[in-house]
Amino acid sequence: MKLVLLNSQLLLFLTLLHIPSFLCFTYTHSQAMNLLQNEGISISSTGRCSNRNNPQCTSLEGIHSEAIDGIITLKKASGCPIIITGGTETDISQTLFLKFQTTVGVLRLEMFI
Repeated sequence: MKLVLLNSQLLLFLTLLHIPSFLCFTYTHSQAMNLLQNEGISISSTGRCSNRNNPQCTSLEGIHSEAIDGIITLKKASGCPIIITGGTETDISQTLFLKFQTTVGVLRLEMFI
């Protein structure tokens, strides 16, 4: 998992949390949503849908477990609200987009999965 952030200390912290890919598996959209919502992480979709073939939707279908684990770890470590605005849609080539609210403003985070 590779994260691109403006805060280099947080990037270093998250890089150290890398989980070997042979230990990961994938989730359905519903499974991923349940795990994230239980941690207070929300998902935003301009089309209010989850069809991965529709660019207006935000889908988590087939997302790797290490990506979900990393998002949950980021939420717990930072204490900041996180909103997922892009996931496993077919038009974004395996990049997960997050909004990350900090005390200095909103950061846009791209996670390459």
